[in-house]
Amino acid sequence: MRPNIRNIATGIFCLISVLMLNGCGGGGGNAAGGANAQPAENVPPEETMEITLSWDIPTHYTDATPIAPDEITGYTIYYGTESCTYADSVFVGNVTACTLILPKDTYYFVITAIGFEGNESSFSNEVSRS
Repeated sequence: MRPNIRNIATGIFCLISVLMLNGCGGGGGNAAGGANAQPAENVPPEETMEITLSWDIPTHYTDATPIAPDEITGYTIYYGTESCTYADSVFVGNVTACTLILPKDTYYFVITAIGFEGNESSFSNEVSRS
């Protein structure tokens, strides 16, 4: 568990939408105008998906004390391909939605709120998308 001086309520609610994207490649000629450059291997581009997460701003700490809007400086999204195992994270600032483009797979996400003193809340409930 992460050390917290004061936990922000973990009622952060997430909505996820997903859009599958095919990786795209492009060809081009060389600078001298000769034959087109060929890839070293004939490997198809990796298929990706676009995942949009959105959440509600927490309104109180776990002790029911109200949170002033300027007490939250941003959010960190933790994610991974196994439930409860988050190998990657991204700090997204003080926003309530974020879109990630990731290789096609099943992902599990949690979000934490970051307080103005640098304190981090407990994880939100986990959500997944594949």
